[in-house]
Amino acid sequence: MFRSKTFTTLAVLSLIALTGCKKNLYMTDGTNEYNTVTAHFVDSWNINSYSRAGDEVIGGIFTKGTLSLSYTPREAVFTFWVSDSYVDSKLADWKEKWPDLAVDEYKVISSGSWSISNSGEILYFNDMANSIDITGTGENFEGFYGAEQMKFVASESIGSDAGLAGMMARAATKKATGTEELFPKVLGQYNFEISGDGSIINITGLRSNAFNISK
Repeated sequence: MFRSKTFTTLAVLSLIALTGCKKNLYMTDGTNEYNTVTAHFVDSWNINSYSRAGDEVIGGIFTKGTLSLSYTPREAVFTFWVSDSYVDSKLADWKEKWPDLAVDEYKVISSGSWSISNSGEILYFNDMANSIDITGTGENFEGFYGAEQMKFVASESIGSDAGLAGMMARAATKKATGTEELFPKVLGQYNFEISGDGSIINITGLRSNAFNISK
């Protein structure tokens, strides 16, 4: 009897261990699951539409966007180009003192990792971090670039390890620094629909957060 119980216990533990270590076939290159679903995502995409809380931002605050998804390394990189009108509003006070200051391009970049769920039905974007890339000319351009970077760094780091209070502090910082609108907010899980030829993917998340991407 003792040996029987021991055998049963070991068998259960082994089953639990095997279940916990089950390989995600959708994230394993060469499997049928990977080839029929995940492989369609690995590419560079144009973002035709990006609605955030139901509001379209492509053609508004962002003039265009791209998404790059790679498998090795498993990286997701969103790049959004900020509109000239929005940049001009940021430059207004600066140009009073440095009138030749000009910005050629202002990009917001959100990068992290991505994966497809074990069921093959959910797309995840994880550990997304935001940064900016600005090119320009004129006296004190570096000062403007540095000031914008400081705003993003502060908004990203404040309250990151402090639970609900930290989240509230971070939200307040984003609003105070004027970065709230510029943060892509792509973290989370999404449903998706791939077109028959694989050239278009509709990606839909919670709170009316949605993308339409194409090659």
